[in-house]
Amino acid sequence: CCFCVNQWRVREMQERGDKISFEAFEKTFSERVTQIQNVLALLTPWDDPGNLKRLWCVFELHFAIKEPHCSLNLLLPAEEYERFERQLVESSGKSVLGGMSSVWGVMERLRVQEAQARYEDDRVNILRIIAPGLSLGNSEEEQQALAKACTTHNDVIKKELQDWFVSQSMESLKHGCGQSSQAHCAIAYMLVNLSKYDMALQVLSSAASL
Repeated sequence: CCFCVNQWRVREMQERGDKISFEAFEKTFSERVTQIQNVLALLTPWDDPGNLKRLWCVFELHFAIKEPHCSLNLLLPAEEYERFERQLVESSGKSVLGGMSSVWGVMERLRVQEAQARYEDDRVNILRIIAPGLSLGNSEEEQQALAKACTTHNDVIKKELQDWFVSQSMESLKHGCGQSSQAHCAIAYMLVNLSKYDMALQVLSSAASL
């Protein structure tokens, strides 16, 4: 987003009490992404990414995932990647899974309908794209209908993140950063949650030989 839409111009407009319209922002972003065909998404902190709480960011992630000719690259800062690798080999005292079940829980709780936006009209416009025709009121019935309409959107992003964390974990094993039974169990836990049982069995078999 920061390379698709000039954020300095956005800030200048905000300081003048003005803003880029939702339609202009969406059009510019989608056109640039379609041309560039590559999106970089920074996840920090690794176990509770701030951008997953911002509606524009979640919307942009979904756009990148669904765009057929676009490549989405998830990134961790060096310090966060080191924290992530350490978590693979550290236990929580109660479970050898350490914090992996916690980060899985964060992803499971991903709710685009609860993400925040600076401007209320941006929030409304994005949710109307995701859930067209629905009322965005605050009644329990309306909120339940919105949550149901957003399920597919949430699941697409969640699976992308989960697959990425699994691939990074497997790379850590290959490079010897996670050569411990704790790391193998944590990775197997993630694989089982993704119904990749054969891969999970291979990882656990490797752990048995340590």
